[in-house]
Amino acid sequence: MNQRFYHILSAASLGILSVGLQVLFLRSLLDVFQGNELTIGLFLSVWLLGSAIGSLLFSKLIDKLKLQKILEGGVFPLAILEYFIIKFIPAIFQLIPGGSYDILTIFKIILISILPLTIWCGALFPFLAGRLISRTAASSSAGIKLIYIWESAGSLVIAVLLNFLLFGRLQDIRILFLVLFIFFLSRLLMEKSVNGLSGQFAVLFSFTSAGLLLLLFGYPLMEWANQKSYPYYTVRQEQDTPYGHVKVLYLEQEEFLLNQGVVIFSTPDPVSVESSVLIPLLSHAGPERVLFIGGNISEFVPYLRNILTVKEVTYLEKDPFLMKFQKDRLNLSRSDSPISFSFIMDDGRTFFLKNNKPFDVICLNEPEPYTLSDNRFYSREFYRLIASSLTDDGIYFFSVRASENYIHAELCNYLNLLRNTLNGTFRQVFFIPGDEAYFLAGNSPDFIKNLQNWSGRLLEYPVKPRFLTSAYVSYLLSPGRLDSFREQMQKCKVSFVNRDFNLKGYLYHFQLWSGVSDPALQSLFHFLNSNRIAMVLIILILVTTLQLLMRRHARSLMLLQLFFAGGLSISLEILIILQYQILYGTIYSRVAIIFGLFMAGLAAGAVKPVKDNLNFRYLFAAYALLSAGLLLPVILTDTVGMRHMQGLIFQWMIFPLEVFLTGWIGGRFFSGITHRLYLLCPNRSYGITYGIDLIGGVGAALITSVFFVPLLGFTATILLLAAISMLPVIFA
Repeated sequence: MNQRFYHILSAASLGILSVGLQVLFLRSLLDVFQGNELTIGLFLSVWLLGSAIGSLLFSKLIDKLKLQKILEGGVFPLAILEYFIIKFIPAIFQLIPGGSYDILTIFKIILISILPLTIWCGALFPFLAGRLISRTAASSSAGIKLIYIWESAGSLVIAVLLNFLLFGRLQDIRILFLVLFIFFLSRLLMEKSVNGLSGQFAVLFSFTSAGLLLLLFGYPLMEWANQKSYPYYTVRQEQDTPYGHVKVLYLEQEEFLLNQGVVIFSTPDPVSVESSVLIPLLSHAGPERVLFIGGNISEFVPYLRNILTVKEVTYLEKDPFLMKFQKDRLNLSRSDSPISFSFIMDDGRTFFLKNNKPFDVICLNEPEPYTLSDNRFYSREFYRLIASSLTDDGIYFFSVRASENYIHAELCNYLNLLRNTLNGTFRQVFFIPGDEAYFLAGNSPDFIKNLQNWSGRLLEYPVKPRFLTSAYVSYLLSPGRLDSFREQMQKCKVSFVNRDFNLKGYLYHFQLWSGVSDPALQSLFHFLNSNRIAMVLIILILVTTLQLLMRRHARSLMLLQLFFAGGLSISLEILIILQYQILYGTIYSRVAIIFGLFMAGLAAGAVKPVKDNLNFRYLFAAYALLSAGLLLPVILTDTVGMRHMQGLIFQWMIFPLEVFLTGWIGGRFFSGITHRLYLLCPNRSYGITYGIDLIGGVGAALITSVFFVPLLGFTATILLLAAISMLPVIFA
């Protein structure tokens, strides 16, 4: 085989290495930071930053110091070291299970965890391009383009393997060793074809052999790391599922079940169990059909048996591990029971689109809107689905963290938003303040009367609560206390409602709990939120000014256009990822294929160079059209609602096509500008266009995920990106 083949193999293995590590590390960090989608944007910004530094600066240092041999071998220990650093983040930074963390804390931890490896990987791109150009007499632009295309193709290969084969069959640590083995095997074959059995061949052979041995026998290392990840806790079980990484922790006779770092429930927890069952069921005159969305159903059963009118209980859970966990527990605790139990494994949104049997009581036991996926259980669209599945006197119930006596401004905004959203769907909404704020909603006022007659309701059933006694509930519902909370909430009354794509619940929850740990960050968000229009205008003016200033400088204008193209591509990719998460909630298991489709688009777009400057304008116009296309699911959801079949079409056809086209436009830009730049400046560094493309993505990933989406919502963010895309069309 000729050397060109081995260069292609090396480029493809670099893509396998990069995307394999990206996906593994991102999934691990999502597990640490409660699945918060901010982590995706922050992670991508740090990864792209490190790659840009490696491509533009570190690669030159490597060349100057003649450390090319160390560059290849250094990937192996760095990747393993950073894998274990991420595993030990909770122990290193003293993070507690289920804790909320502000943006700065998340960003700092991600920066420390992955930046060195990303710099190293970034330097590999110009290193491989330089080897190809020097050994095959290819032109600079042709060599860079070839590495770019085949790196992207390798990324698609590993993404497909991860998504459809490896996840669920191999543990994360074995996937890590697999991608390292593939990379070093390709480099080993390359070295042998060029230099034979050299000293570098021996080094690469050592790393290749180590990767294979660890792939086969390295699982105990992962078990050891998992046991040590949370100090003082014992990890009893853990499992990757389509919705996240589930852990069962044990501490001092208490069991905690975590999904994506969020405490789903703990056992024993009589306070949560009693409130989740007794408040909604005793508020109904005679509940027969009850639906629990998530929650610790196995602990609910003793109380449910004593609500003698209950005939049918349905437990709805989307996660297969959590469903099995509850079934196993319920089998242990259930004997003869007059209640019929049904277990349905489905997403809450999908279930209600298909359900045609109304329930007397529906209880939500999902986490608060800390993530976009969770936010969709607190939106107007979800409440409308709930209302369509309730009987005429049916009750909907959920609770959120609050405060026993005092409501400060941030908490007040959050609680008012939730109440406003309920009021937009239900005629009757009742709020019980406390450390846990309980919300009950329905279309009949009877449930409020039943709740206020709590002592009488307890006498109707053989229920003996330890927490929700008559005295305590009378205190919670005392007129003076309710009036006090009503006055506090009126002082900061908000008019917004939470919708799937305006993300107000996500924003208010973020402001509330991030502000607890970082008041300065809270103040910054308040300032930006109150000056959103000015912020948008400043961005548009800045982009326009840069375009006008660079019009007379051909090379600088080309790099500026590549900078904008890289930023727009990453911004659109992030928006598609977030839209997918809002609608389906399975980004944890789909992130690999989304990254792979994006990289496939890059490869397809880079195949043919763009030579005419006018075509760049067409490509920017294509970005604008693609941005506008992202409005379609927003409009559908906000108006008529996303139906089941429409959801499937978007999930399996439209979203994958949009991701691919986003990459395709970016690949066209990279190929065309690389071609033209090296015609004008053949001695330019091999990493210049690659680095500029990445730098554009750094700022875009950070700003889009941290500021644009939370502060502007989806519609305004999409329109802003469309406007930015059109500015080069007008002024370039």
